[in-house]
Amino acid sequence: MRWASSPDVGTAWSLFTRSIADFFGNTALMIGLAVLAGLAVLGIAVLRRHGLHRRLAQRVTIELKPSEEFTASLDEVQAIAKRWSRVRPSAHRLFNRWLGPAGAHALRVTLLTDDEGLLRYRLTVPPHAVPLISASGYKAVEVRQIDRATGDEELVPTLAAWLQANGLPAGFPAADDSAGVVRADDESETAGQVVDEVRS
Repeated sequence: MRWASSPDVGTAWSLFTRSIADFFGNTALMIGLAVLAGLAVLGIAVLRRHGLHRRLAQRVTIELKPSEEFTASLDEVQAIAKRWSRVRPSAHRLFNRWLGPAGAHALRVTLLTDDEGLLRYRLTVPPHAVPLISASGYKAVEVRQIDRATGDEELVPTLAAWLQANGLPAGFPAADDSAGVVRADDESETAGQVVDEVRS
């Protein structure tokens, strides 16, 4: 008696071999995608670290020097602190901010005493924040940029002084002694709530 091979055996074997091929093919694809994802994460981490070092090296130190006529009210202190705390990067810097950790964009306040016993008030900020600090500062306080290498100081002109030196734009209000002073809108905030580091 002759045994006839069932046609289902060949079909089953074909399906089995195809399943094995599909399994290993999908596995290889998944492994490849996992490797690519790992390389992408590693690349972003390297870019962020490199960007952090570069941005920290570019940060600027400025010193606020009050004149003898400086008599800031609590409203003025609150207003300036509120304005600085609301600083945010512009749209074209959002990508750089994503690559660079927030520590490189912070506004850091340093209080120190010099050799003569005088209190020094210094800010370390990104370069693009210097005009804002100068424009929104007090009218009787000079803003001086400190050279990290030599310690030399360079005066940063206020917005009013810059406008007077370069000519007022059309329609711009005249720069007077009140330029740079902004009144607080919310008197519920106190100067004690000002932190020593705000994001900019």
